[in-house]
Amino acid sequence: MEQLRWLKKCAKMEGLGDLVAKVTEVTGIKAVVKAIAGEDCGCAQRQAKLNEIFPFNNERQQETNPIGEAVD
Repeated sequence: MEQLRWLKKCAKMEGLGDLVAKVTEVTGIKAVVKAIAGEDCGCAQRQAKLNEIFPFNNERQQETNPIGEAVD
């Protein structure tokens, strides 16, 4: 059940930037960077740029659920 919740959260991700942000948050890297660089470390700008360059196919995600089944 926990995996399904995680997959649903992934389906809402716009692109690679969102994925990187989530991984750094879960692993604790984000907290370390903020402690060293401060609150404005440029993470939000990098996240937006990565989402722009490497978007996920949101059109397909709207047509299927996170495990690939068609949604009515």
